[in-house]
Amino acid sequence: MDPGRQHSHLLTGTALDTTIRECFGETEPVLAALQGERINSSLVEIIQKRTEALQHLDDEMGSGDLLNTVSADVKLVANLLRNASYSEEIGQLLFRASAELCHLAGWLAFDSNRHAAAQSYWLAGLRAAHTAGNRALGVVSLARLCDQATWVGLPQDALQLAQAAQSRSKGVLSDRDGALLALFSAQAHARTGDLQSHAKALNQATELFDRGKTKVEGHAYWLDEAHVSCLVGRSFLVAGDPEQALRHLNLGLESYEGYPRDRAEYCSWLAVAYVRQRDAEQACATGDQAISLLSDQVSSLRTMSYLRDLRRELKPYQQEPCVREFTEQARELLGTGNTQES
Repeated sequence: MDPGRQHSHLLTGTALDTTIRECFGETEPVLAALQGERINSSLVEIIQKRTEALQHLDDEMGSGDLLNTVSADVKLVANLLRNASYSEEIGQLLFRASAELCHLAGWLAFDSNRHAAAQSYWLAGLRAAHTAGNRALGVVSLARLCDQATWVGLPQDALQLAQAAQSRSKGVLSDRDGALLALFSAQAHARTGDLQSHAKALNQATELFDRGKTKVEGHAYWLDEAHVSCLVGRSFLVAGDPEQALRHLNLGLESYEGYPRDRAEYCSWLAVAYVRQRDAEQACATGDQAISLLSDQVSSLRTMSYLRDLRRELKPYQQEPCVREFTEQARELLGTGNTQES
């Protein structure tokens, strides 16, 4: 099955030529493949290396303008799968490369608050992974769909997706990927108010991470102890326990040395936890850190949404000087004309 089929607008003309040059440095071999010539493994390796490079650009910069670039790559690989000639082995590698690209495109769309596109890409990645015979990639797509369902307010769908992912994960996921799936599951349980299942999922996440923390493998290569602590804190925040959220988020941020977008996200969550503990001053100070990171270093509409959440949480304290100052700074960053503003 063609993972790019639902993306009806295929690359042509200048857009096709530009994408090929960006990916491969030259157009002739790829154009020949698009006309039915045979693909070799070196072409697939180039696609894989480019995908990894784009993943790390997103880590450092946020989704920003990367979605357009990756979307073009998805369409190009779809064209290759549709039109080129290749052996069964190369075909599996190419479908895997397509699944990886769709997974990245889904994440970038999710980070840009384009949820229909994100779901479409992750479902395409799921199908491509199945065709490639790569169960782990398929489970990772299900895990991301679970996280998205929780984020958009569909926790029952999230739990269904988590169950589907977990039933297919045995023996195929790295421990880090398994830990991330358990963290997504925990947050879905928190949304439904099932605190017993929430606690069980958090314990599973911790056990899996501890077992695999010395092995940097899988899609959750970025997951370390600081990330785990912050994600656990977020889960407690969703579960209505700001005291535990504060403890885990502060612990994670104390040792966090990772990417600025994630730090901005975690600072936003921590600030909300402070508000719910009636500490508006500390909430504003922590929110200011998120604003600084988002103003200077990264582009992420999803993370900016957390600042909107923080502004709503601070409304009961709007007469306090620190809250008025924070609100003004947030308004400058978010823009007063955005329909998502409150």
